[in-house]
Amino acid sequence: MRCKKNSRRPAHAGFSLVEMMIAVAILAVIFVPLVKIMTASLKTWWFTRAKMTIQSDGREAMSYMSKEFQGAYRYSMGNLLYNAGFEGCFMDSDLKYQPYLWPAANYTDIVYNQTASTVVVASGYASVTLKNGGARYRYTGPEGNGFKIEKDGTEVVFSFRAKVSSGATAATDITGEVNVQYGANIFSTGTAGVSLSSTTWQRFVVVGAIPDAAQNYEVAFKTTNGNAVVDEVSVIPTHSVLLDPDSANINVSYYMYVSQTAGGAPGEPESLFKIDERMLKGGGIMKRLNCYSVEYSATGAASGVKTRFYNALAENLRKLEFILDAPPTDLAVKGPDTPVTIVMQMGTKVKGKSADDPTKFTLRTTIYPRK
Repeated sequence: MRCKKNSRRPAHAGFSLVEMMIAVAILAVIFVPLVKIMTASLKTWWFTRAKMTIQSDGREAMSYMSKEFQGAYRYSMGNLLYNAGFEGCFMDSDLKYQPYLWPAANYTDIVYNQTASTVVVASGYASVTLKNGGARYRYTGPEGNGFKIEKDGTEVVFSFRAKVSSGATAATDITGEVNVQYGANIFSTGTAGVSLSSTTWQRFVVVGAIPDAAQNYEVAFKTTNGNAVVDEVSVIPTHSVLLDPDSANINVSYYMYVSQTAGGAPGEPESLFKIDERMLKGGGIMKRLNCYSVEYSATGAASGVKTRFYNALAENLRKLEFILDAPPTDLAVKGPDTPVTIVMQMGTKVKGKSADDPTKFTLRTTIYPRK
């Protein structure tokens, strides 16, 4: 009897080429979208991770600056110049309480017609009393070079307080000026004949623009009657731009402030926020925000700045601005009592994006420092 041929495929037989092509096509239809989804998810993860990092850094930096400014003298914050130089007459042997940006005052030069004040000071630093004679008493920046800005047309608030010295028998007057060094007056506040109180400090404020960043400038005071006591002198940019890659409006190199102690006296040392740089392995440059304290030598003279942290407050910084946030009419009245708004932008490169298109995160807060 003849056996029937088995039509089943042998156990060792493989898939045909057609079957393999069909299987690959099905897998491609299934897995290619899955790969795209996974790639997109990975990019989103990197983006979110980078954003969370810069948000965290930014919030920590803003929190730190807020706490520092809330314990700072308003008139000292962000100054190109602030009340100092008066301390020389009281602390000839120990100048560690003299603010960093000022040289010691020369109280033996009668040309400037000034004496040490005996009245209670407004700022916590020593005041100065102008003698009779009407001569200007000039204040300059470090080493007598005047103060400078980095951009023409920077608008500043010039303010000071004044009163009549103790024991004065007649009302006096005061005029404060911002001048091209040893030159013409740019703007001034106070007028000849204005009456000063012997018991209350009177504030004088004026807002004006520095016309030429290449010039040196000074602050000068004069009186026609004498016995005018001057204190809380400050020149503050209304808009301090420390970093802005999209603009040429950078006008200051650091933002300085003086802290108060628990008793209300000036804290030591002064501090400042400054933009630093760090070289990256790939050859790029990272902008970073750091906080410094003024460092003094053994003799009490200011010798430089000392970093307050091993690590920067924030990295991947793209923009940093400090703004006296008030309408011009209020600014000319409140002066240093105007709240300060901080605008800080962080930015970092994310995988899949070009270096010129970083992930950005902008923070903004307004601070009301104590008097």
